Amino acid sequence: MGSDFFWQPLEPSKKVGSRAQGAMLCCGDGVGFNSSALNIPAFDDHSRSTGVEYPVFDTDQGYSSTYGCTASQSVPTYKKTASQITGRGMDANNAKPLNFRNITSACKLDAFIDHATHNPILGTVVETLRIDLLNEAAFSAAMLRSALVLAPNVQDLLLYLPPPVPLGLLANARFPTLDFFATNVPHASLPVFLSNHPTLTSLILGPCGKTSPCLLESVKMPNIASLQCTMDCLPLLPYEQVSRLTLDHPDSGACAPTVLRAMTATVYVTSLTVDIYPNDFDILEAIAQATPLVRKLKLVEKNMHTRVDSPGRRPWNDRSKWHRELCKLSLLEELGVVTEAPLISGQSGDFDEELKVIMLWSEAKTKNGGTHATLYHIMLRYGAQTSTSGVLSHWYKVAGSWTHVTSASGPTLQD
Repeated sequence: MGSDFFWQPLEPSKKVGSRAQGAMLCCGDGVGFNSSALNIPAFDDHSRSTGVEYPVFDTDQGYSSTYGCTASQSVPTYKKTASQITGRGMDANNAKPLNFRNITSACKLDAFIDHATHNPILGTVVETLRIDLLNEAAFSAAMLRSALVLAPNVQDLLLYLPPPVPLGLLANARFPTLDFFATNVPHASLPVFLSNHPTLTSLILGPCGKTSPCLLESVKMPNIASLQCTMDCLPLLPYEQVSRLTLDHPDSGACAPTVLRAMTATVYVTSLTVDIYPNDFDILEAIAQATPLVRKLKLVEKNMHTRVDSPGRRPWNDRSKWHRELCKLSLLEELGVVTEAPLISGQSGDFDEELKVIMLWSEAKTKNGGTHATLYHIMLRYGAQTSTSGVLSHWYKVAGSWTHVTSASGPTLQD
């Protein structure tokens, strides 16, 4: 799933000097939601993949210019003396210790190794480490291992690497207090690392890497509470114990209703994000079967060439059925829908037309229908040709009436 969606489950918002504290709303265009005026919480959010919401500052403290190289140049060696470092204008003893490090090139990785080797506090103080080398043609496994050894107290690790990735790359990495791990590393390279870190509570995995069967099947992860993975590998992972689950579409084109029906029903999942296709008409029924106690639900429509689309048809087009199936999710509080479809009649962004949709979804007009008892927040992004285009709307039920709320920064909603 794309990293620029406004409600992006699983990856926690960070603050320098503190642990991950749940999630914050990010509306794709960098605008958050302000609910303080209405005294109501914002939509629960966790980021995805490489879409990390971190404070904006130069985490490399000038490291990128220390050696005067660019990401396109070859990976430099890192065996430099303290005098060489100082002679290049950067004294490692004077470098500022930071508990957050964002390393985005081989040069910056090299610089971090240099300085943390000369001044170990620069490595041991790091609690959040993000290494993203996807813009590099290749990477040095030895350099990466050296960097990880120098930061033993990392609690949140984000690791994005270009292929190929050696199978034993992370086998000897040890982080005694590791809590959060996000990576695109193929699953075949992860069993030993994951087994060595039972403290993990949050895990984001990329595509499996075409290993059959997935080698994570036998890995014990007793404390995982938040999980993001592709649908292909879900049955092999400890989804029954998690409270937050995000399911990405795999390359195989497996559809969400089929995957959800194959799940063992779990009463622990309260926050669910699912990639769906336009013709997944029975998605809510499948969700009610697999995760009956879900409170926060986001459906992100995807168009894949492997599936035949039904032009104009969507699961919510039959609004009476959509309402009935929403009511089967009896504890549902927040619903998010992302679609390329128009969603409303008339001009996009017409609040009156949006309200008609909200009312039909939440309150049936038939004698056999009724108002959804717990649903108080509906987020819509529709008419979107890209993940950040189209119309974004938040509707909250306040004192029994649905109210449109303008997006702005605000508080978060915690489980």
